[in-house]
Amino acid sequence: MLELSDKEHRTWWGVCSAISVLRKLNARDSQCRARNVVEVYSAVSVLRKLMVELFDAEARNVVGDL
Repeated sequence: MLELSDKEHRTWWGVCSAISVLRKLNARDSQCRARNVVEVYSAVSVLRKLMVELFDAEARNVVGDL
């Protein structure tokens, strides 16, 4: 089983939270979505940042295993 550090665990939790927010916003009607452009942009920005952190951590783990 994959062991995650505290930072990696928080990163995965953050990714899941951002995806959840995007799904909820996407499920709303189009008028509501138009009003929430800032929320969507913010959630996407957070998701992108967390994914970069996660991939950086994974790359360091792979290099450390070589």
